[in-house]
Amino acid sequence: ATYDARFNTLYDAMKKAEPQIKIGGPATLGFDQPFLQQFLKDCGSRVDFVDFHFYPAHEDAAQLLAELPAMSQDLTELRAMIKAAVPGRASSIPIHVGEWNFSADPGTLAQYAFTGFASVLDADLLGRILTSGADSLAWGSKNGPMSLLYGDAAAAGNRGYKSDTPMPLYQAIGMFTGQGLFPRFGTAVVSATSVISGVDAFASSGPDEIVIVNTNTSAERVSVQANGSSQHSAQIWRLHQTGSVAGPPVRMGTLTSATGGFKLTLPANSVTTLVMTTPAGN
Repeated sequence: ATYDARFNTLYDAMKKAEPQIKIGGPATLGFDQPFLQQFLKDCGSRVDFVDFHFYPAHEDAAQLLAELPAMSQDLTELRAMIKAAVPGRASSIPIHVGEWNFSADPGTLAQYAFTGFASVLDADLLGRILTSGADSLAWGSKNGPMSLLYGDAAAAGNRGYKSDTPMPLYQAIGMFTGQGLFPRFGTAVVSATSVISGVDAFASSGPDEIVIVNTNTSAERVSVQANGSSQHSAQIWRLHQTGSVAGPPVRMGTLTSATGGFKLTLPANSVTTLVMTTPAGN
């Protein structure tokens, strides 16, 4: 109640000084549903966006993978809460994941943050955020394993990284931004469904792209079917860290299909982006 009262007071003063700024909250540590519910009740008539942070607390690989759907569930639940609390404004209130990473636990980060497994987790989380209609800021400092760029102030040894070189988190985000190598993920989300356990798919239009994350420890031979025209072609870009240091996405060539579908092998713990060079139709 104290936070909400002060938020409203500060919101009104700040908007009076500069009406164009956007002010959001409450930036809870995790999906604190009771706090968020009360915030929407007290501040929903004002708030420009709703913010929460996401850091799984688990330590082993299986638990971290099992936590991925929680991101989608939290976003879906928060959207429903906004609609229920302020139905007249709900469509104009975005969701912002103000901080996220696959973990905030020092031991877990030390074990995984420099590996390809981290890229898989981070890419999957970002795909879930984007396809839920939210935006986000990945937590990235330069003081250890939660970094976007390597900085060894709080890390044990350099693990083969040089100062300012990209970490797996950076490369995972790059599978959506394109890093200047290929077009970034599109401005509109389209439906994508995977029927293979451990393989998640996220798709966009404008441009047409499909990002496929294989979280399994084994390679997966998959078929990708796109609706629309009878012929499709796509550039294939892949992130698959096999050494100790993360590298940028690698172009794997072009696939063309006269039947509208592709067959490709996804390496274990990899992220693959298909940049469609023919329109996918619908």
